[in-house]
Amino acid sequence: MDAAKVDTAQNRREISSLVVLTVVLESGERLPCLVDRSTWIPVRVAMRWTVRYRRYRVQSSTLENNLRTVGRIYGWAKRTGGFDLDDYLTSGKTLTARHIESMALYFRTRGESAETIAGSDPGVLDHQLSVAENFLQWALDSDKRILMQLEDVRIAIREVLDQLSGEE
Repeated sequence: MDAAKVDTAQNRREISSLVVLTVVLESGERLPCLVDRSTWIPVRVAMRWTVRYRRYRVQSSTLENNLRTVGRIYGWAKRTGGFDLDDYLTSGKTLTARHIESMALYFRTRGESAETIAGSDPGVLDHQLSVAENFLQWALDSDKRILMQLEDVRIAIREVLDQLSGEE
């Protein structure tokens, strides 16, 4: 088996290390949770986003899909950035415009080499980046952490979306 095939298989395992599980609360509410597949422990920042904010704004099936996208952000941070996103966000470190661009490329190529993948549907990509923007903006505002200036996040994401729209 050549190195490219092994690398691709390993990437898929890393991306799938997080899974979305749905918990049914006593009230009957269905609450999707993003958890680490090996420990079944929820990822901290994504869980806070889910419980404190997102669950009141979307249906549980939409939230489940949103968490899959957020899981891809965690996969990007681990594989490409080389950091644990929860630790990164809670320690007050900053996401840069390059981080956002790298994440958008990761979403577009599904975490594989840009040379081997044509990319995903622009509508799907746009939606995923919108969910990513919502999650990262909430993470910025939620505990008054300084990840980067809110306007910088909006500008960086908007620039990437504009570039991708122009490539259609």
